[in-house]
Amino acid sequence: MCDLLGIRAYTKISLDNIVTSGEDFDNESLSQTINNPERNQQVVKAWLDNGQGRKTIVFCATVGHANAIRDEFLECGVAAETISGQDSKEDRRVKLARHKSRQTVVLYNCAVLTEGYNDKSIGCVLLARPTKSRLLYIQMVGRGLRADTQNKKQDCVLIDMHDNTKNHTLIGPATLVGLPNVDFRGKTLTQAAAAAEQFKPGHSVIGTTLDDLRYEQVDPLYDKTSTPMARWSDFAWFHVDTQAYGLVVQVNPPKERTASERWQQLYDYKHSRVRKARCHILVRWTGSFWRATFQNEDPEAKPWKVVPLGNRESIGEFEVLADAIKASDKYVLDKRLAGRFSKAEIERMETLTCIDRAWRKGSPPSWMVKSLTTRGISVSPTDTANDVFAAFYGATYRSHYYGRAA
Repeated sequence: MCDLLGIRAYTKISLDNIVTSGEDFDNESLSQTINNPERNQQVVKAWLDNGQGRKTIVFCATVGHANAIRDEFLECGVAAETISGQDSKEDRRVKLARHKSRQTVVLYNCAVLTEGYNDKSIGCVLLARPTKSRLLYIQMVGRGLRADTQNKKQDCVLIDMHDNTKNHTLIGPATLVGLPNVDFRGKTLTQAAAAAEQFKPGHSVIGTTLDDLRYEQVDPLYDKTSTPMARWSDFAWFHVDTQAYGLVVQVNPPKERTASERWQQLYDYKHSRVRKARCHILVRWTGSFWRATFQNEDPEAKPWKVVPLGNRESIGEFEVLADAIKASDKYVLDKRLAGRFSKAEIERMETLTCIDRAWRKGSPPSWMVKSLTTRGISVSPTDTANDVFAAFYGATYRSHYYGRAA
């Protein structure tokens, strides 16, 4: 593989009103938002400034989006073509041949070249569409990472069109190595990986560019004297890192299942029925405000397992952390009063969420202590069940949301 040179081009487009489909944007809704002359001209300028002279593939939201950007390139005198699923097999073969021989410099596509296309001489990948899907992002970027020793290819330029959003978490090159979605500003993936290696368990990564990243120590154990939560809430909030806090609402205990129950569970997974097995609230800093969401999912599920997406209900966006916490607490109380949960579930929720429960002062469960130890987080003999509970879920959510081991 060759190295990746990251370039970010900022737009004025907001993605907040785009409809989602599954884990990613709905392509038609996305195209309606990002397919406009001003942004398309920005795409052209970004390529002329950073990718000109390199054989390029461009990833777009829809065929119409691809054709619109192609026309902008043609007006600038750049040999460009669109390839799509609407082309016949022969047409696609001819277009790919022209691109490979450099008769066509820039090739636009929509869901055609994300996998199985192996032209090693690709020198630039232009992402004219955003995505929330890590898998799709890897597939798109991967088209330019194949080494080409015959033509002495040293790197591939990645031009990432970066739109504005308050409601969506976008994938970027830095997220591939476990960092926040920061701006490379011309730095390489190798340099980003080196920066990621400096991260240690229990630290939070903060910054907006690869150059200004810094690492801050996070106390993974809940301590009422070191966190402001105790002043605002009677619930047992825990640190995920300095930019995120979590509250476990419900975790159903494991039980033996009959064959029919296991089948029903598989059916529920496949049909994305809402589970109440793992309900939690996550409050995260977006760079502009604190976003609070209620989520019904399995934070420990591996990416390749079939699990339901569940509910992701927005609680709100707040400039002040205290307001986000108070609103989240009210959300939980309102849901109980609205009869969303059964009496037994409410009792279990109170056991999990309330900070004053007696079990929190007792000894921690051995399996949680063992899990933290394997993640590199030490547990003191004086740590209570509450301390270990908070540390365990803090580490779990750091791993789930940021791809870190702890």
